[in-house]
Amino acid sequence: MEAVRRMGMRRFGSWVKVAKLCGSPRLTAVTGLAHIVGTKHLLGWQGRRRCHPYAGFITSERKPPQRRLGNRVLLPWQGGGGGGALGREGMVAKIATLGNLMTLLAHSLRFTGMTEMRSLLFHGPEQPPDRRFTIEYVPVPEPGPGEVRIRVARVGLCGSDLHGYTGESGRRVAGMVMGHEASGWIDALGEGVSGPAPGMLVTFNPALPCDGTCGHTIESRCELLAVVGVTPHIAGAFADFLVIGARRVVPIPDLTPEQGAVIEPMAVGLHAARQLDAQPEDRVLVVGGGMIGQCTAHAIRSLGAGEIVISEPHPKRREISEAAGFATLHPDQVPAAAPFDRAMDAVAISATVGAALEAVPKGGVVCIVGLGMPQVTVPLFSIVVGERRVVGSYCYSDTTFVETARRLTEGSLDPEALIGPTVSMEDFPQAFEDLATGAISEVKVLMTTDQVPG
Repeated sequence: MEAVRRMGMRRFGSWVKVAKLCGSPRLTAVTGLAHIVGTKHLLGWQGRRRCHPYAGFITSERKPPQRRLGNRVLLPWQGGGGGGALGREGMVAKIATLGNLMTLLAHSLRFTGMTEMRSLLFHGPEQPPDRRFTIEYVPVPEPGPGEVRIRVARVGLCGSDLHGYTGESGRRVAGMVMGHEASGWIDALGEGVSGPAPGMLVTFNPALPCDGTCGHTIESRCELLAVVGVTPHIAGAFADFLVIGARRVVPIPDLTPEQGAVIEPMAVGLHAARQLDAQPEDRVLVVGGGMIGQCTAHAIRSLGAGEIVISEPHPKRREISEAAGFATLHPDQVPAAAPFDRAMDAVAISATVGAALEAVPKGGVVCIVGLGMPQVTVPLFSIVVGERRVVGSYCYSDTTFVETARRLTEGSLDPEALIGPTVSMEDFPQAFEDLATGAISEVKVLMTTDQVPG
């Protein structure tokens, strides 16, 4: 019982914080007390448990313990005789039920008058894995003139986030909040903003070009380009709310939150496909079957290219590619299958850049869209002597981003097969570590700010 009491006290802080966020001292006391006394562990409930991101609402994959009175099945809070007396277990379960009801009430008040929100803060790749992220409670941002506030629904774990987490790329630093692939609902409008209306499902273009001062003609080539959740001082969507300029918002009323969260990587793929400029008669190699590689393959196909082959070492990712209709190869098989007319490197480390260059003939084209390493070693003679052309691809234009949302709505781009599990904010750091260590090889893991079904 002492161990149970300590466990209840650890959970007490979470419930109190929830109720405090809702601004109710009475709710604070009742919710915390109900969960301390009524924790399901007192009943010996087993099975995997998931905590509601705010309220910690517990669900179980197994049914609650049952007892019988004659032919009648009794749940723990039902009396077994003696005038309907609850007994110790029944009373505990009833209090636990009260706690869960208070939890649901807290959830219903979650976005009413809130002054604080959760934010997933990155502490740098040099920290131990269990300390690289912490959930911090920070003030809910207020939209300024020309801005909107979005209640975040889903956020994607980008490959560039993962490479920053491991320290390979150096593009994520301590003290920042990541997250640039997201969907959510309009929560509030700043001064001078007339829409989209609150409650509308939207995504946002995280690329923030200057006002034209640098002379750019395409937003992705802006010399002063900043990106939400990538540029360190611009907080990203690994949070409950996000404020962004209304002009960066794209309504997606006919898509799901999951589809909305992958518009950004699909836009990266569409822009890269245009940079590659494959023709109907071309045979194309895509190096890397992660999310960006898959997105570029889908986009290249939608633009009418010929045969598309994805090179990927992980069997599960090859299976995903094949299910989408693409031929696949293990990287070791690429030399025997060459030459390809054009190649797309969606990884961008020395080995993959070299493999892409060697896979195309003299005069061939290689497009590099990956950001695996800030510096790579390349076979220079393959470029110079072979007159192979290397082009880069980064982000997308505003027009391409909007076009990508339209293509998903129309169905000419379908990311369904690429979307993997959705996890809570509490579980998201573990998803980073599992991807970094190879424990999982999902193409796209999403974070939700809502309850994850058990």
